[in-house]
Amino acid sequence: MSEFSSGNSNGPIGSGAVVAAAGRARRPASVQLRDASADGDDASLDPATKSLADAMKITYRLVQVAMVGLVGLYALSGFQSVQEGEEGIRLTLGAATATKLPPGFQMSLPAPLGELVRVQTSPQQMAMKTEFWPGVPPSMIDKPASELKSMAQGKVDPERDGSVMTADGNIGHVKVSMTYVRRDANEWAEHILDAATDPNSERNIVTAAVKRGIVIASSTMSIDELMKDLPDEGRPGQFVGLASRARVLAQQSLDAMKSGIEIGEFTITDKTPPLSTLDAFSRVQSAQSDAKRATEAAETERQGTLAATAGDAAPVLLDLIDRYDSQLAKGDVENGEKTLTAIDDLMEGREISIDGTKVTATTSGKVAALLSSASQYRSSVVSRAAADATLFDAKLAAYRSNPAVVVTGDWADAYSKFLKADNVEFTWLPPGTSITELLITGDPSLRRAREVQDLRKAAAAQAAMDVKAEQDTKFKDKGIPTTAKQ
Repeated sequence: MSEFSSGNSNGPIGSGAVVAAAGRARRPASVQLRDASADGDDASLDPATKSLADAMKITYRLVQVAMVGLVGLYALSGFQSVQEGEEGIRLTLGAATATKLPPGFQMSLPAPLGELVRVQTSPQQMAMKTEFWPGVPPSMIDKPASELKSMAQGKVDPERDGSVMTADGNIGHVKVSMTYVRRDANEWAEHILDAATDPNSERNIVTAAVKRGIVIASSTMSIDELMKDLPDEGRPGQFVGLASRARVLAQQSLDAMKSGIEIGEFTITDKTPPLSTLDAFSRVQSAQSDAKRATEAAETERQGTLAATAGDAAPVLLDLIDRYDSQLAKGDVENGEKTLTAIDDLMEGREISIDGTKVTATTSGKVAALLSSASQYRSSVVSRAAADATLFDAKLAAYRSNPAVVVTGDWADAYSKFLKADNVEFTWLPPGTSITELLITGDPSLRRAREVQDLRKAAAAQAAMDVKAEQDTKFKDKGIPTTAKQ
């Protein structure tokens, strides 16, 4: 507090009033401020004024402490925690100064000087159930196409039904399930501006990219390829399924806008032709499946037959036989004989050369059995002929030495064999019988046994003749000479 003094008066002026001395000439006022506390005049202040002054001092100190605390809190506000499944980006004056910050406490300048942006990097699930699917009630959207046939309306309504157009002008419907991740948090934060405040913005961008990919991918394949995920017969170039191609195209769109988003799993969960044609497609696919099974069964039987006929050598033998037929058709007899020799060598297990390549294959199955049987027959014929020649030479020498002995011995041997024949019957007569009358009918059981045996022999002979005739016909049709058959 201060006191006011005027002129040369030595006395105080009470209550701040200015009193003019009576009878004195007026002079200009003079005010002098001084600190009463410096003079030890605190006692002159009233208690209320002093209490107010003390309270103001305390308040001022508290305000100072509070300001210091606020400044400290402001400085510490740059410390933030990055959680698991997140990636941090440190911004300074709006520019990224550090990216890919790992989980944990990270520091940045306080706002508005700096900022720590946290980006979720865990996979995000997304399903497209209606964009390319027939318009059905929400309660039936998850049902498979086979249960929606009753809702077919005969035509596709573009305002109600979603669909894709295939390369052959047909219409199909598909459902898609996928995942995506924010691969590059810096690109995502820089270009997907509204995703942090509007989650649907990001999903709309991804949905648009996927829809573009599906539309383009489906336009490069036929309806059969879309439904079966297999290339049509005679399709040029490499075939890529709808899911794989659509994923690549969608990723290209996201990369072009530098979204920082990467598509993970991409699955076509359901697909169908227009519901009104579903039964017809099912019948066609059923017929194709039956045809495929029959073809596979025939191929399996073919492989089994070839293996049972010639074993591992069957494919090589077929190629050589086809080459032999082609050479005979062209009249190339010389090369045909070489090919035929190669066929014989291969069947007998010897190494052959085909177009300069050494080939060795093991022949088994029926071919090996026939070759073995033929070899055994050849050996038996030679052995039997050699034995007959040896026996003839021996009998010839004995006959020249003593003809009667040889003739008697051969006659006795022939008679003995005659008596042992199955069709010879004996009739014993009592001694002393001069005249005998025989009614010869033969034994019925023996006659029946001989008839059965004769029929079996005739059937076996006929079967052998039929096989020989069939083989001769095949060789004749292929132009194989007689020497080749032998």
